[in-house]
Amino acid sequence: MQKFLTPLLALALVLFQAGAAFSSGGGLQDVIIRLERPPDVFKALPGPAGKEERKRMTAALKAFAGERQKNLIPFLRRRGAKNVKSLWMINAVSALVPPEAIPSIEAMPGVLSVSPNETVTLAPEPPEPLEPLPRAYPLALSAASWNVAATGAPDLWSKGFFGQKVVVATMDSGVDMGHPDLSGKWRGGTNSWFDVHGVYSTPHDDSGHGTRVMGVICGGDQSGMTLGMAPQSEWIAVRIFDGPTATTWADIHAGFQWLLDPDGNPATDDAPDVVNNSWGFPEQVDQCITEFSLDIQLLKAAGISVVFSAGNEGPSSSTSVSPGNAAGGFAVGAVDRYGNVAYFSSRGPTPCVTPDLYPLLVAPGVSVSTTDLSLSSSSPSYVQATGTSFSAAHTSGAMALLLSAFPGLSPADLQNALTDSAVDLGAAGPDYDYGNGALDVSAAYDGLVLSGLSPCNPPAITITQSAGAVVGRPAHFASEVSGGTPPYSYDWDVDGIPGTDCVTAGCDFSYPDFYEGPVTLCVTDANGCSACASVNVVAGLEVSGTVQNLSGGAAPGVSVSWEARPDLPVTSDANGNYALGGVPPGEQIHLVCQDPTKGNFAPSHSAFFTTGATNLVFDPAAAPVDLETAAQAACATLPGQALVLGVVRDLAGDAASGVKVTAKLSSGQAITGRVLYLDASGAEIPGAQTTDETGRFAICGQDASTGPLTLAAEKEGVVLSTASIPLASRPTDAEVTAVILSELPPAPVPALSDGGGGGCFLKSLSD
Repeated sequence: MQKFLTPLLALALVLFQAGAAFSSGGGLQDVIIRLERPPDVFKALPGPAGKEERKRMTAALKAFAGERQKNLIPFLRRRGAKNVKSLWMINAVSALVPPEAIPSIEAMPGVLSVSPNETVTLAPEPPEPLEPLPRAYPLALSAASWNVAATGAPDLWSKGFFGQKVVVATMDSGVDMGHPDLSGKWRGGTNSWFDVHGVYSTPHDDSGHGTRVMGVICGGDQSGMTLGMAPQSEWIAVRIFDGPTATTWADIHAGFQWLLDPDGNPATDDAPDVVNNSWGFPEQVDQCITEFSLDIQLLKAAGISVVFSAGNEGPSSSTSVSPGNAAGGFAVGAVDRYGNVAYFSSRGPTPCVTPDLYPLLVAPGVSVSTTDLSLSSSSPSYVQATGTSFSAAHTSGAMALLLSAFPGLSPADLQNALTDSAVDLGAAGPDYDYGNGALDVSAAYDGLVLSGLSPCNPPAITITQSAGAVVGRPAHFASEVSGGTPPYSYDWDVDGIPGTDCVTAGCDFSYPDFYEGPVTLCVTDANGCSACASVNVVAGLEVSGTVQNLSGGAAPGVSVSWEARPDLPVTSDANGNYALGGVPPGEQIHLVCQDPTKGNFAPSHSAFFTTGATNLVFDPAAAPVDLETAAQAACATLPGQALVLGVVRDLAGDAASGVKVTAKLSSGQAITGRVLYLDASGAEIPGAQTTDETGRFAICGQDASTGPLTLAAEKEGVVLSTASIPLASRPTDAEVTAVILSELPPAPVPALSDGGGGGCFLKSLSD
């Protein structure tokens, strides 16, 4: 059962330092040893060549650090150091070292400093926000949550941009991978999750904060509304908080470093496109902590955008927090649904850079709808969350949307597009409450187009499945792709498990177990423009058998399907054999067979049975019956015309015999015409008072009713089912309203018969 919880206190992950003294672990000192700063091995990486440049940059950083640390790391181990880790991105080493070894470490060639590895923990949450006064703020009506709609994201969805093939990372408390709004969006593999503490090998979240942040970035629509800004983007995550509230500076450095090269191989580019950081250091308000400035600078130089929450230290001025207020930080403050700056949102100016504008942007951050920790995927939880953590998440999602429309944008391009297009709130022009204004990703898109950039023309994708999937056998999925610029690259996910299953236009896949869920194909064209499409598949058992005619011979060319997948019928072969796959094990289903040449009103029959081998009897020689014409002909002998043509079925889907059908006008009066009961050929059954085994009936009348016609199905004097049929005006001779009354209890299984006019029937396997 889905749950929306009561509004939550502000949840930005904010940190405070435990002090600058060396911390100890078993008598050892926890330190960071800094060596020569890496040279300018990086540069801005705009355009499509950025990923290749990023590979070279990563390899250069590793080589630079490796050469300078090759003597230090063995020395540390000889001196009894533990937990020695290379922070190659910034050319540093973290370790637990004996106190007496520190002077000799400091004296080593190339060592610049030995400093404490600071421990940081979550700070207290701000109090519940007060009810804001109304203020004009543009809202959009869509299937999205109010906060997502307020940013203009649905406008980009309508253009085909959902963040597809864009990877967004979070540095946070983790992510609840079991939440159905997030599970299918994880990129998957060992290069998509990093727990710096080594506790969890797959995505996990102790506190729920990271899950809430990720829900705003890319959450799905299982709640009934789309929660995420970029619902087709993929996520990866770094769990930097343990316990769930503690981390260290070295842990954060390790997280940033992993994001530059998640699989540890510089030759493969698997870094994210955007990194969201919903944390900061509020105990040092209005101070400049530059510990992570190099990490941020390197990530942005590698073409990776970095976003920070502005902090929850408002409402006073000069309440900026690091790292968001330092060089390279892109800090986002919070507004409510009316456009008021949140009372808790940290204000500028920043003392760290010039110009001193802080925050740079504001976005929804009060009572925003998002995902929460869930007990199971069948009972997902949701929450109304508050804090600048979620304002940053909106901005990270907005960047993902823009990257799906303009794949070549650099971090500077993205930042400028968002700040230049922001909705001016508060005092005219940039200010220390709202920064440049409120996030409007739709206006940012328009601004990029006006600047001369051409948005992607996403390919159009159609996925087809050859037949119902059968467990243990290859299922074939094909695609048709048009638009965009060939050649295309293909990325199939056919089993709901994160990762790539096929990379060609078609995909053959054998399901080892029953599977019901989406098959997703993402296609990227030569310009980096991507689109994704999904179809639902059921991989289950196979129901097979033979379709025979009434004489016992083969009945070829008969369409056989079951109600759950009418889009995947099979046709009996020359020997009457059929095989229908994708049936859930042990489930009772309706089996429908019909001669396709007889049209929508041709006789057919639904068989209700448990999966397994099933033989059928079908009369393909039965004369085609146009029941609509037959009903009109029958009514022509009476005053009036055919108003309704229908069939009565029981809950099993079989035609119900012995049922009396009555009809009344909206006023409660009986119609002036009458009810006819029809046989398999569509002719009236003279003198019949109830349906026969076909369940068919027609209603003749001459009433010009503008209200609904109420039908009732009675059996042995008891009304078992009713239906309301709207009649906007008196029908013409060509108009017949079809109805099925299908709430009757199932009848006992009848003996085998030919149905009196063709159809499809179960045949005993012993026959």
